[in-house]
Amino acid sequence: MDLSESYNKGIKLKKEGDYKEAILCFLQDLSENPGLTRSLLNLGAIYNHLNEWSKMKDVYQRLVTLNPSDENYYKLGEAYFQNGETIQAVDSFKLSLQSNEQYILSHLALASLFGNAGNDYKKEHYLKNALNIDDTIEDVYEELIQLYFKNFRYDDAFLLAEKYIALSPEDKKMKVLQIELLIRMGKFNTARAWIEDMISSDPKMKKAFADRVLVENKEKLNTLVQEKQKQYKDSMATGEPDPSKSQELAILFFLIGDFAESSKYLVYARQISERKNMLGGND
Repeated sequence: MDLSESYNKGIKLKKEGDYKEAILCFLQDLSENPGLTRSLLNLGAIYNHLNEWSKMKDVYQRLVTLNPSDENYYKLGEAYFQNGETIQAVDSFKLSLQSNEQYILSHLALASLFGNAGNDYKKEHYLKNALNIDDTIEDVYEELIQLYFKNFRYDDAFLLAEKYIALSPEDKKMKVLQIELLIRMGKFNTARAWIEDMISSDPKMKKAFADRVLVENKEKLNTLVQEKQKQYKDSMATGEPDPSKSQELAILFFLIGDFAESSKYLVYARQISERKNMLGGND
């Protein structure tokens, strides 16, 4: 079918950035060809670019009646979300997956929405779905690893970090996270060996350790370390500290890049744990 004069002019104006006039042309084409989606798609793209979410929503509501595709339902979900209609956005993303269960953008959108709502179970579900579709998306690995970390699922986080590192062996920060995970899992000897090996074999690792510090004001972290160390030493006057306190200091020294002190407190944590186990105490 020949393209209308209005449509051709709209495309030209859109490329030139004259969106106001382009919109008028596409609306004219729609009045002449109401059953075609070409101008609706261009209008949706323009309204998206202009952040006119309500108008974008109206366009994609019309589009899904003409062509209920995975992409159109996804775009409608975006418009709903940006317009503050979260429930409708979730429904639209799910309809996108009914059209095509492999449409990864809808899985990621649902993971984000459920994550924002505090539903970690569903966030994990959709992130894992995304990885099953494409296991090379590093951002998805990072999201899922951080989710496991937050929920104290250190074994799961460690194993997923292994897969991530296989994709990006040069990502030093993930190796640093693995060492922190080893510490939290109580694998002190392994963590200490990894720290010593990584620092000795790659001087650049010091920067990676520094980058792991997630505190904006690093002076505050140094102050916290000093306070925790003083509390630790004071507690020794009344008996042997709990191994978790040694572990906590190991992590803190690890984060500020003092690897000698980190290794020292790893040894303390292991020794205290071993003594408690010999006496029949809990680890």
